[in-house]
Amino acid sequence: MAIRITDIAKDLAVLNQQLAAIDQIRENVTQLQKNNGVLTEQVTKTQQQRGIVATNNVVFTWHGSSRTFTWPAAFVRDASNNYYPIPAGTSIVLQPSTYYWAAWNPTHQTMSWQTSVDVLASIPTLQVIANVFSGTSGQTGTAGGGGTAPGLDDINGLKYKLF
Repeated sequence: MAIRITDIAKDLAVLNQQLAAIDQIRENVTQLQKNNGVLTEQVTKTQQQRGIVATNNVVFTWHGSSRTFTWPAAFVRDASNNYYPIPAGTSIVLQPSTYYWAAWNPTHQTMSWQTSVDVLASIPTLQVIANVFSGTSGQTGTAGGGGTAPGLDDINGLKYKLF
């Protein structure tokens, strides 16, 4: 229920109590955010120490004439061993002769493309797959991804340039 100020002398103390409660909530949220950052770092270090790796079997193909990447149905597996199927798809129109980071969003079932991995890594729901080179507008061919490795899957976050 909202507080209504009808008598400034009586209601000012109540209003100040509510504002103090809001300040406390803000402090709590800030502390929780800090704790979450520390916990994320600890989990990442533990995963790295235990050798848990994230993998994918995506094969990206560059199509210079349409300036898009395509990929067949594939998967990405995170460091917690969660498996995310990726349906076949086509990227948005991208610039030729550019390195792009590709990341799968299992929640929205979309592939995200950025030239900076920092942008993608800042979104917790994204699974960063690989860094691939788009090739020229006249080229078409396999650009990379875990599915291009000898075992047909590879570690997430690798950089490929097969042109």
